[in-house]
Amino acid sequence: MIILSDLGLIERIGADKNGYWKINNQNEPVNEPVNEPVNKPVNEPVNERQKQILKSISFNPQITRMQLVEELNASESTIKRDLIILSDLGLIERIGADKNGYWKIISNNDTVK
Repeated sequence: MIILSDLGLIERIGADKNGYWKINNQNEPVNEPVNEPVNKPVNEPVNERQKQILKSISFNPQITRMQLVEELNASESTIKRDLIILSDLGLIERIGADKNGYWKIISNNDTVK
């Protein structure tokens, strides 16, 4: 009984000898939203630069980050961030080492158009 009272599920009313246990109402509304999103949206949009990265990878899977920087006229940190985003979205995957590896397009989903 003590554990239930610690959790706030029941409370003691009155003295030990003449008292009783009261069950707290479990149907009271809670001020927290029930349907809060847990993860990122599945159909997160891909921006134009990320689409261009996908096109470049489809034409040259061995393309380097620095080649993408030059080709897309963007900073190295921007390209690195976009590659991470595309990887997290499950659109691309790096196969092999950084120096000798290549990019693999996992899911196209018409985002390269």
